[in-house]
Amino acid sequence: MSTSWHKYELVDGSDDPEDIPLVAVNEKPVCRICKCHPSVLDELGEKGKLQVSHPRFGPFYREDESEVSGKKEAWDKVLEKSGGGNRNRTIENYLFATRRVEKRARASYADAGGVVRNLTESQFRWMMIEDGCFFLQLALFILGASSEQLGYPGNHIIFGNKKKKEDVNRWIEAMFFVGNQIPLVVLNEFMKQSFFQDILKVVNWETPSQLPKRIMYELLVLPAREHVANQTVASPNPRGEEQQPTDLLHALHSFMLDPGRSLSNVNLVDADTGDVDLGDSRGVHGAKDLTLSASELNKKGIRFRKVKKN
Repeated sequence: MSTSWHKYELVDGSDDPEDIPLVAVNEKPVCRICKCHPSVLDELGEKGKLQVSHPRFGPFYREDESEVSGKKEAWDKVLEKSGGGNRNRTIENYLFATRRVEKRARASYADAGGVVRNLTESQFRWMMIEDGCFFLQLALFILGASSEQLGYPGNHIIFGNKKKKEDVNRWIEAMFFVGNQIPLVVLNEFMKQSFFQDILKVVNWETPSQLPKRIMYELLVLPAREHVANQTVASPNPRGEEQQPTDLLHALHSFMLDPGRSLSNVNLVDADTGDVDLGDSRGVHGAKDLTLSASELNKKGIRFRKVKKN
């Protein structure tokens, strides 16, 4: 599928990236988002591939994206519900937020094939905006936000009231599939925008017991709620950014290597290898450790397999 890119001008007519403060990038992140290696896909077969029904996020798997992905509608919902309906102001805010972190976001991708490098500034920014807004709406819906709170009708095909477990599992699979991520630095910036801040204020949030949901909660919801509580002007650098995971998949990986640490402040350089520990249902902070063997992990659906030539 060919993807159409959108081009919008700022309200003041400026579209020069030099006008926008950018986050300095001195070096590439320790861990970066990379496309799943072909040999791994070959080894896993169909079960290891993104299916047609899986949403795509970011630059690596867009070529076979479903026509009904929901991204355009998700962005239209943001435009409709933000800034009192002032679409131009909302567009400006999201372009501003994206440009602040654009260099760091680009550096978050391991771009061996040049896919990211070949994207123009406008293409990359609008990919982040459209994919990121859809990603966040799905994440908040998975974590308990209702159709009404997100602004959708109760019979919506994706965000409807009758949320099916198999749909949620499929979304989570896609959001944690290798290379199918949006950088956290982008998602955290968007969570500071009024559309998502308004949702945070009306949802009765609870810490999930399931690990993937808990990662979404701690990496997306908690920092944004902290931003609301502080009521301060946001800095381009998120809290502890130098130690934050690049994306949700790296957060999952880091937590499994060292479950005692907070997911929102994980140092990927210092993470030690060892037994995988999933904790209990009381949350990440203060959770009682529960170390599982490989056979116990297999029963829970986590399997280890030798990959040829790797």
